[in-house]
Amino acid sequence: MTIEESCVGTSDISPRAEDADMDLIETDVLVVGAGPAGLTLSALLALLGVDALTVTKYGTANSPRAHITNQRAVEILRLLG
Repeated sequence: MTIEESCVGTSDISPRAEDADMDLIETDVLVVGAGPAGLTLSALLALLGVDALTVTKYGTANSPRAHITNQRAVEILRLLG
């Protein structure tokens, strides 16, 4: 199914004029969200040699946002290096 086929009921699915000059990025995996799960997935995919792109709607945090990290999470992060 194409994007056009999945957008049933939309009035305009053509690209906007201001988006016409955007670059096309091809990747095997798109990871949406750069929280603990998204970044861990990105690190695992990198170790496996999978081309992945991670995107997030938030910018860089000014301070650590993870106030509690459980033991299993630390073990997994340690395995990643």
